[in-house]
Amino acid sequence: MQVFTTRDLEPFEQEVARHLASLDNEGYVLIGFSFYNYGPVAINGLLISDDGVVCGLEIAEQVGTWTGSLNNAWQANGREIKCTIANNPLQQVRQYALIVRDLLRSKMNRYVPVSGLIVVPTEADISVAGVAIDRCDRSNPIGVVHLPRLSSIIDEIRAAFTQPYEVGKAERLLYALTDLNEDALYEGSTRLANAVIKVRKDIQGQVSENKGLTDQILSELISLRETIARIEAENRRLNDRLAEEMIAFKTEAQEWQKNFTSQIASDFVDFQGELKEQNDYLIKQLSAGLAAFKNEMGEKNNQLDGSVRTLTNDLRGEVGVLIARVDRQTEELRQIKAFMTRPKWWQRLFRWLFAPLLVKKPTKKIKPTP
Repeated sequence: MQVFTTRDLEPFEQEVARHLASLDNEGYVLIGFSFYNYGPVAINGLLISDDGVVCGLEIAEQVGTWTGSLNNAWQANGREIKCTIANNPLQQVRQYALIVRDLLRSKMNRYVPVSGLIVVPTEADISVAGVAIDRCDRSNPIGVVHLPRLSSIIDEIRAAFTQPYEVGKAERLLYALTDLNEDALYEGSTRLANAVIKVRKDIQGQVSENKGLTDQILSELISLRETIARIEAENRRLNDRLAEEMIAFKTEAQEWQKNFTSQIASDFVDFQGELKEQNDYLIKQLSAGLAAFKNEMGEKNNQLDGSVRTLTNDLRGEVGVLIARVDRQTEELRQIKAFMTRPKWWQRLFRWLFAPLLVKKPTKKIKPTP
């Protein structure tokens, strides 16, 4: 496609222009042209394909999250998106389509379908309900498209709106819309070509600078690769040496384990013999000690039995003496009682005199103290 412009383009407009110019389709793209609708109206962009499909373009460079509604203003990351002839980009691109359609009908006396696209960067997240995103058809000819999807959406528009092919139809539409001759169009195309050449030179300078950095990075990568190769060779050498050391250590460990096992078995046999001798000696000592202790305990038991028998005999003698004494005292008391119970006249006198004293008086009961 051939791209024509009447002004210097913004960075994102330049990116869109390069994308459209790279398409294989025949046609024209007008950026920054004014069209008459009760006065001159500047339209951001207009695409005319070789098969007569016309599409108005609103090139919006805002990134981030887009919010809003179909009839009110839109915001990108909370900041309002300014429009010149409508409340939001969707209404504005719809106005583009109406202006171009009415102008073609008045100039060519025929109906030409016109669609509209809002071209946005890849980083734009459209969160507006009711808006067609990355698609366009007869049922919804106005929508939003991300730049990487622009070429495929243009193909969908052409498939939906293409009429019977007419040779030179794109040129007639272009002349009818712009009232320009070929010289004017060539001048606009040359201006864009110069801008593209300047951008290309800038890119080539950047590429040369990048080439120097690339060569430096490549040299460092080669040096790094050689270093890595040396490190790998050293690692292999160390691994081989480590394997040899491990084999030698394993052999020594097995020999040491065998010697250690033999030594432990020999020491265990010696220890078992010594332990048996000590056990026999301790058993003999314990047997002798128990015999001596038994004899000593027998002698002490005999002594204790003699002492007990002597003490028992002494106690028996003392108890016999006590019993004889008690018997004598009992006999004396019996005699005194018998003597006292005889009916003598003086006993009766004695009883008569001391009778009041012998009568027991009733004792008062003492209440127990709580």
